[in-house]
Amino acid sequence: AEIRAAYFRTRVMGRKQYRAALELLEIFSRHLAMHSNVLILNRQVPDSPTIARTKRYISEHLDERLTLVQAARLANMSSCYFCKKFRRATGLNFIEYVGRARIERVKELLLNRQMRISEGAYTAGFTSLSQFNRTFKRFVGEEPRTWREKRLN
Repeated sequence: AEIRAAYFRTRVMGRKQYRAALELLEIFSRHLAMHSNVLILNRQVPDSPTIARTKRYISEHLDERLTLVQAARLANMSSCYFCKKFRRATGLNFIEYVGRARIERVKELLLNRQMRISEGAYTAGFTSLSQFNRTFKRFVGEEPRTWREKRLN
């Protein structure tokens, strides 16, 4: 009886209202996807000096090959312990963090019309275009070309 009553109390939307609600949700989801990387990377959780130094090293060396072993050595920790500390501090594992940081770098580079997408990907440290395209789509929610066209038009 409760379910039946709730069903008949439910408001029915017209086709026009339904489409408007869907469009609003789509705009919101694009906006959220666009800013999620920046919010995650700039998380304001107090970092230990070691993790802060590691994050700074990552941002300064994005164009190079970065490995977990290298980062753990920089932090003077074992790889396993570094993983735990890094995830606790950033909310991301090391690979995800580096991927998101590289995507943010590519997004900055793609705002320059003269730079090709592939050139931006390699400049930011990606070694494979297919890896770059998968990573970009996963973190941003759309393909690099689509993202760039929306920003430059």
